[in-house]
Amino acid sequence: MKLNSLFFVAVTGASLVLSMSAMADMGPQNGPQNLADTLNSLQVEAIHMARYAGEISHNTDVAAAASAVDSEAAHMRDEAAHGSNDDALRPEFFELKKSTYRLSVLVQQSGDQHMQQDYLLLSQSFNRVENELRPPAVMVYGFVHVAGLTERYYSLNPAPVPGYAATNLNFYVYKDSVPGTIPLYQCVRQYGSIVSHIVTTNASCEGIPYFNVGTKETLGYIYPSTDNEPTHDAQPIYRCNFADNVDTKPVPNNTFVTTADPNACTGGAFTMVIGYGPNQ
Repeated sequence: MKLNSLFFVAVTGASLVLSMSAMADMGPQNGPQNLADTLNSLQVEAIHMARYAGEISHNTDVAAAASAVDSEAAHMRDEAAHGSNDDALRPEFFELKKSTYRLSVLVQQSGDQHMQQDYLLLSQSFNRVENELRPPAVMVYGFVHVAGLTERYYSLNPAPVPGYAATNLNFYVYKDSVPGTIPLYQCVRQYGSIVSHIVTTNASCEGIPYFNVGTKETLGYIYPSTDNEPTHDAQPIYRCNFADNVDTKPVPNNTFVTTADPNACTGGAFTMVIGYGPNQ
């Protein structure tokens, strides 16, 4: 299974390069006990970092952050050792993920080469945990009206309905709700012969006229745009607005385009980042 790692740390001299890079296939895990062993390794590495940061470099922020990773990894290790399944462990995993990211930021800021090298080992153990527990993602496919309109609609089905053609405006969502995520809806507006769609996290279809709340469907789950610390494999999902040259007064037929590619908004008005989906 090809995964995007949370981060890869490369030490060159005294500098730290932190980037999101694709990890190679690490192979299947062998159940809860294997996961418990990996979490134990993560815990040991976090303890080592906490001691070095506190006693040698006197960086209390890094020491506290490493101790938090140690504590959460130890708790997850005990849960896994007692046979907890992936679904039971995922809520705790997302807390571990954020704590590990906080630690990475503090290590990067410290400029301490020894801690940066230690963090490389810690992050490798974390990536093995993520390989086991990362929740499944699904692709949302974008389609465009073939009659020359900019109207789009989105579906989990890769085959377009009659009158629409496939586009490259696809993006990923989480298949199931995971801690911190919210539903992503698609609402339909019907005015005469004009049909349009909007993708939104608002259960009331943002109150836009003629968008029927009763027609909304759930495409999947994403992190909200208000999350000031999204998980770091997260991909922003953008929405922009195009106006069609169709007279639909009193309801202008503005087309809402949702995409993971900000360049797709060229020629339209950028509206917002509606949230964060998995970066596959």
